[in-house]
Amino acid sequence: MAASSQGEIMRPILFAVQPLGTGKIERNLAVAKQIPVLFRAIAPHFLVGASAARFLEARGSDFPVDESLSPLLPPPTSHRPAGKQVQRAARRLAAVHGQQVLQAAKQIRAELVVVDGIYGALRPLARAGIPTVFTTDDLLDQDFSLNPLQRWFRGAMRRSAVVSSKLRFFWGEPSYLTTPEIREWARRHFHFVGPVSGLANLDRASCATLRDDWGLSTGKLLTICAGGSSFHGEVFLTMIQAATEVAAEEKDLTVAVISGPEISADHVPSHWRNDRTVDSATRIFAASDLCVIPASLSLLSECAGLGVPTLAIPVKGHAVQLRMARYYHERHGVDALPEDIDASELAARISARLKTSHQRPAGTHDAMSLEDQVASAHSVADLICEALGRRRPVVPVERMRQRH
Repeated sequence: MAASSQGEIMRPILFAVQPLGTGKIERNLAVAKQIPVLFRAIAPHFLVGASAARFLEARGSDFPVDESLSPLLPPPTSHRPAGKQVQRAARRLAAVHGQQVLQAAKQIRAELVVVDGIYGALRPLARAGIPTVFTTDDLLDQDFSLNPLQRWFRGAMRRSAVVSSKLRFFWGEPSYLTTPEIREWARRHFHFVGPVSGLANLDRASCATLRDDWGLSTGKLLTICAGGSSFHGEVFLTMIQAATEVAAEEKDLTVAVISGPEISADHVPSHWRNDRTVDSATRIFAASDLCVIPASLSLLSECAGLGVPTLAIPVKGHAVQLRMARYYHERHGVDALPEDIDASELAARISARLKTSHQRPAGTHDAMSLEDQVASAHSVADLICEALGRRRPVVPVERMRQRH
């Protein structure tokens, strides 16, 4: 335990976040912000990669941050689809990440570690006797880079590691998972809390003046976003090429580009608005007439929750993104595009969608709003506090919503 400047004994917990993009940081930040409100003596710390640390700094977070986690990066040249590259990189660094998480937890004497997506950390933490909360939006249940026997063996080992954790949360819906057997297993062992994204951290008042600040008036705002993952590079390049074609034809069109801290933005025209911190991504989405994004959970839930017309492109070879794109298309009206769409076809889709951008996407169910996501983050924080051995506090959700 550590002592605060006021002499109060602090109870440190560690958020160890898989270094892949920034969506995972957004949801963990949303949960971490709730914890000191529930119990002032609990002190969240973060273990992240360097790009995520820059993102937290841009957010103005005052939580202690260790940025020593080895990043997941694509190889310089590879003919494999990006989805398979992600899986191979995660497997290659699993043992390294496990030891890095364990070392960081021991260094701050963490009473609890919240592990987001780092399967390799669960066994070392369990052997060290450190209580663990595991969160994920992907059970890695469809790894086509392995043969069926390897998939079964790795899946069995992964599930046995997961159940060694004290508490488990799944950020999404059971329908993201491939097989009925996996869905049934997940329902037994996980709390399905729905997605929590940057929408939960959005200051709603900051969105009202963005269009005026940019002098948009009645013009259209097209936002293309690669999130924070360098694995989105191929999709991002297609978006830029398509937006360049549209911008050459459309009058009064402003293009905003959010490339994230990991990805190169060399191909972005200099006169476009370019944000590489992802700090204001959700704010820009809220002011947009159309968003073009990869089909990652955080970006999908942000755009759908705001009710913004959206075109979502799954990363090639990424089975989870393909399933989530279909889900958000069927449930929330997000336009799910083929993973191999080319720039000219995407440009035609953008032009057609801009003409109807005043229409809210048609879906069978409303996506989780800002208030819903704040409530979910609060619920997760509440159970994490309870897992530390303290009685669950009673804080009305309405009070938490008022803070946003």
